Amino acid sequence: MNKKLKLLSVLLAMIIIVVVGMIAYKKSDSDNMDPLRVKFEDVTSWKMYQNKQHGFEFKYPEIYNVLSYDSATGKYSSTTLESNEFFVTNATEHQINTIGREYSGIWITISDKKIDEPANSVSESEIYVGGNKGVRYEVLNSALDIKYPVIIFENHHKYFSILESSGWPVIDSFVSSFKFTN
Repeated sequence: MNKKLKLLSVLLAMIIIVVVGMIAYKKSDSDNMDPLRVKFEDVTSWKMYQNKQHGFEFKYPEIYNVLSYDSATGKYSSTTLESNEFFVTNATEHQINTIGREYSGIWITISDKKIDEPANSVSESEIYVGGNKGVRYEVLNSALDIKYPVIIFENHHKYFSILESSGWPVIDSFVSSFKFTN
């Protein structure tokens, strides 16, 4: 009986140690949480990006960069002015151009042609962006088993697509600051 009691005590102590360890790890993980994963709601302190070529502006978190695609070089740059593709991300220009599109962020694409509903769309709803009616789609990435939002809208015969690849909810705050200037 004494042997069983010792075994039970050791087992109970091990369970307590594991549970306390898991709680401590979870707390330390949340204390060190990536600030990009925090839900952004107040955009008043965000920086302003203005694009005169396409006539729009938006606010973005100070810890982000706005990079545009340079079709001549095939790279992203913070200095390219004329572009139809922009990436708002916490990654640097160098990281994007050397590692690739694995970074999270918000992709903005502008086209003269109508943009179709994205593949694997599981739901859609009406949304207004800069006063223009658009559609918000929830798209399933079955490989990663996550849903991400894609917003499509039109302004002056230009079609805009805004895609959030991160899995964290910054797109609603981002879109609330999006305005057309032309």
